Amino acid sequence: MDIRLETPADAAAIRQITQEAFAGAEHGSGTEGAIIDGLRAAGTLTLSLVAEEGG
Repeated sequence: MDIRLETPADAAAIRQITQEAFAGAEHGSGTEGAIIDGLRAAGTLTLSLVAEEGG
């Protein structure tokens, strides 16, 4: 497994995984993916890593 920084090509998958992860959460609001997108767009997303296994 490789852990690496996100690239622009990862943004859609990160949003989808985040939405799915919080979909059933009691504290989820359905805006989690948009929050990450907003932080990225504002240049304030401090760290975003991607775990990749087998490409």
